[in-house]
Amino acid sequence: MVHYIMREMRDFINEVLKEATLIENPKETFLENASKGYAVPNKLGVLLFHTRVRARSPQKTIENVNLLPEEEKKKIIEELEKVREFLRGKKLIVVDRNIGNTDRFRMRARAIISAKYPHLALMFARNYFPPSGDTDIPEIVSLCIPEWPYVKVIVDPEELINIILGVDYYGELKMSFLRLAMNYARDKMGMLGLHAGSKLYIVRNNNGEFVKRGVLIFGLSGTGKSTVTMANNGLSPGERVVVRQDDIVILTPDGMALGTERNLYPKTDSINSIPPLLQAVKHPLTILENVAVKDDGTVDFDDVDFCPNGRAIIIRRAIPLTDERVDLERVDILLFLTRRKEMPIAAKTCSPGQAVAYFMLGESIMTSAGTMKKEEMGRPIRVPGFDPFMLQPKSRTANLLYKFLKRHTHVQTCILNTGYVGDVKVTPEDTMKTVLSIVKGTIKWKYDPNLKMEVPAEIPGVDLEKYDPYRIFGEEKYKEIMERLREDRIRYLRENFPDLEYLFDHV
Repeated sequence: MVHYIMREMRDFINEVLKEATLIENPKETFLENASKGYAVPNKLGVLLFHTRVRARSPQKTIENVNLLPEEEKKKIIEELEKVREFLRGKKLIVVDRNIGNTDRFRMRARAIISAKYPHLALMFARNYFPPSGDTDIPEIVSLCIPEWPYVKVIVDPEELINIILGVDYYGELKMSFLRLAMNYARDKMGMLGLHAGSKLYIVRNNNGEFVKRGVLIFGLSGTGKSTVTMANNGLSPGERVVVRQDDIVILTPDGMALGTERNLYPKTDSINSIPPLLQAVKHPLTILENVAVKDDGTVDFDDVDFCPNGRAIIIRRAIPLTDERVDLERVDILLFLTRRKEMPIAAKTCSPGQAVAYFMLGESIMTSAGTMKKEEMGRPIRVPGFDPFMLQPKSRTANLLYKFLKRHTHVQTCILNTGYVGDVKVTPEDTMKTVLSIVKGTIKWKYDPNLKMEVPAEIPGVDLEKYDPYRIFGEEKYKEIMERLREDRIRYLRENFPDLEYLFDHV
């Protein structure tokens, strides 16, 4: 019975394309001109759009339509029939692009978008790679109808189809493709799709020798992933850093992190503190979304009251820290960003099992990328893999990562607190010094029996006493906090991933 719904989804897309009036693969200049009437005038002179929906809608997303009871599947088919009737004779823009830009990982991506929203088609076209001549690679299709009267997102991972109804926010469209690309990489290719930025460091190690270090930065949107990814970390002369990706990478079994996107889509609330992005955002091909504009036309990135989830399509080549490549040749360090107040400024896992356990806990706080409800922002949450787009079975991701870390014993996994230790704010400067010290190997570690991880004993240029949780909470209190947290972590893993029992002892 599963195949019944799958055939209907594919047939639905084909019928919609057959019955609508199509604008197929228009040039970006056409889409730019068509979008100008929807843009908000501003002094930067870039296209800037304000949307009705301003964040993803996970609560209204069916992540796998094939898993629904049969009665629910039939309701979906009836619903889609109404959508088909609505679209008959309507104008739709069809844009074809590629996810990934290497023979090792490349998927076709087809966006079908209501012609009333040409700016969404433009953002999609600018975000991904131009299509290649390959016709035998898998194709993901997303139909996006923002004018539908209610919000609903329907995902079919088997047929690689997304139906996005009632959403005019580009982030929903963008991630519809990447979610299925990550899932396909995992389930069909034995690779890991990861919600992580990637960058290459060329730095001097403890012996003064130049070394290359490939780093993946994990974190929920809004926890500093773009900030850490884009930072040059105050390098010395001769050292350099190259940014490869900001959002999603495909990790191969032999240790490469393959890029998926041509350009970037970062949050803009901290852009004034990220010089490479602040410079790049002024490029004429930049597209801004839900960023405030003052009465005099000044773009105000700091006005999060207007929208805490402002975004930008930023051209990679306009960022000083990039080159022509999007793939990272070798991964050496995994950085998990958290904002849990119980965690020290940094910690290093002691085994592959511990690294994977913390990966599956995915501890951080709720940010504006996941909700627009202010009362929910800042509360502790757990998102396995720091990845709200990971599809079931999530244990498969854990097992692949465990296998990868067992094979690549040189890879270090570190947790980085980018928020507060207790009520002490971790400064961006100290975060960057910590990252650089991890990369260079100049950090000195010591084992903490309460965390069961290694914690910094010395970080050049960082006053660790200020961030010492034993000083902040009190020694006995902190022991109690960590013991309760460990019990809660094990309970969470047991309840959600009973088949990952081999991880429980590592928490």
